[in-house]
Amino acid sequence: MADETSSTSRAKETVTPIWHGLAAVHKQPNGVKRVRLRWMRLGGLVVIAGVAIWMTVALGLYLWFKLGRGFQNEQFADVLFFRYEEHNHKLGEYFLQMGDLHMQNHRLPEAFNAYRLGVMKAPESLHGREMLADFYYIYYRNDLARSLVVLEEGLPYAVGKDREYVNNYLLRLQQGHFPDKLIEVCQKYLDTPAGKACLPDIQMLFALNLAQAYIDQGRFDDGETIIDRYKLDQTLDGTMLASRLLWERGRLREATAYLEKAHDRFGNNDYIFGLLSRYYRDMGDIDKSYEYIIKRQLNNPSNAMPSIEMLYILMKTGERATVAQKVDVLIDQFHSDPSAMSYLDDFAMDQGDVDLSRRLYQNAQREVALQVKAGRPETFDVASYALVTAQAYLAKLDYLGARNFLDDLDQEKPHWLQPNRIQFDSLRALADYGLNRPDLTTMYLDRLIKADNTRPDTLIAVANRFLTHNATDEAQRLFQAAYQLDPHNQAALAQLIIADLALGNSEHMSENIFNLLKTRRPPLELLYDAYRELGSDRFIFVPDRESLLAAIDGYIQNATKTRRTDF
Repeated sequence: MADETSSTSRAKETVTPIWHGLAAVHKQPNGVKRVRLRWMRLGGLVVIAGVAIWMTVALGLYLWFKLGRGFQNEQFADVLFFRYEEHNHKLGEYFLQMGDLHMQNHRLPEAFNAYRLGVMKAPESLHGREMLADFYYIYYRNDLARSLVVLEEGLPYAVGKDREYVNNYLLRLQQGHFPDKLIEVCQKYLDTPAGKACLPDIQMLFALNLAQAYIDQGRFDDGETIIDRYKLDQTLDGTMLASRLLWERGRLREATAYLEKAHDRFGNNDYIFGLLSRYYRDMGDIDKSYEYIIKRQLNNPSNAMPSIEMLYILMKTGERATVAQKVDVLIDQFHSDPSAMSYLDDFAMDQGDVDLSRRLYQNAQREVALQVKAGRPETFDVASYALVTAQAYLAKLDYLGARNFLDDLDQEKPHWLQPNRIQFDSLRALADYGLNRPDLTTMYLDRLIKADNTRPDTLIAVANRFLTHNATDEAQRLFQAAYQLDPHNQAALAQLIIADLALGNSEHMSENIFNLLKTRRPPLELLYDAYRELGSDRFIFVPDRESLLAAIDGYIQNATKTRRTDF
């Protein structure tokens, strides 16, 4: 009875649509009104409106990118379906194309901004990263650190396909003197899962750079381990590195014999000829050096290096007039070649030829001015040429001239010296040493040793420079500082022992020689000298001298029996 009453009342209810049919007013017989939403219709309207708004916004964005920004590669489907990655990639490629176009028209600020946006949108673009890195460092910002960050962030995209990109990054780390970062990156792609993405030749590139970094730091055992582990000596670059390792360890004859065998294996190679000519020249074998210089010239007549190597031979034979003529020819022919001029500048420094060094310094300034005027990258490091000129004064023993030149440089071009302050301090210390100013010498050496960015290899190089001026005490202090900075540095340890033997210092002699004997291949010539000197009365108070002499003798006896010339 109740159900019949309910049906009857519902039937008498009146329904009036409102809001364009999205709701309705239900009026009951008793006059009560209720508003009810029609959810199906309302939901459909919301969907239709959402789609319309979505397509309108997508169309607006599409037209803005396509017409407003000139982005011709934009696809309506990418915007409509929120293909964010595809859209960003295409947008990044567009900005990179615009950057290339701006570069062609020499609009550098616009090109920089385009490359920056392009790399942000398409981080996998290696070309964009290289161009942006060039802007940060080469063109006008001179920010090597930021340039390296840009390149490093592209390594994950490069290690599986682009050896040239990886090599460019590692080369900049070397040029910027960041050995610790170089080692860190190489170890990352050799010893961690990140290395699985590397192509075999790129992995070999990391191994070569890691071995070279270890050798540069005097960590000879670590360098040899990398050479052996990755069989680097089966390649030309690895062979050159292995010979250098022998040379740096003081095994000069072994180094030359190793390269002679490499010559048989790799044939007439310019690099092998060049290294052999330098090795024999440093050993005083002028005839052999001359032989390989001639071979190098015949193998590559357009290379300036053999002609510069020949200058050393001519100087040793006293043919100064011929040297002057050949220098004129070299400058006339290779004045715009930064590599050739740098090698020639090294020759001027070695000979103490201040006039030639100043001439090359002026040539570098002139070439940079021409490059800037033409809107090209600067390829000459003028500050480096200036500092080499100071070194030429020192090689000439003109200490006053060196000090005056350095002081003028510090006053006139302080921005040049800012990134080279360590080298400036070392040269100024040596100049003051020559002028018998021990107070200033000590001050500059203290500043050099205590500087946060001073590396062991820098201290070793400075110490060797002091040795050429018979400043053994100062050199010993620098070798000691280098060894304290890096106890794994075998070069610093060996040089420290040599200096202590020359000065008669016995305080740490036993400890240092025992540490040297723990390395894989200590220099036999040094051990011979140490055995002879320690047996004299000068070192009678060396702690545990008898055990030390026995250990040296035992190593020498064993080494002379098993000595071989390859790894």
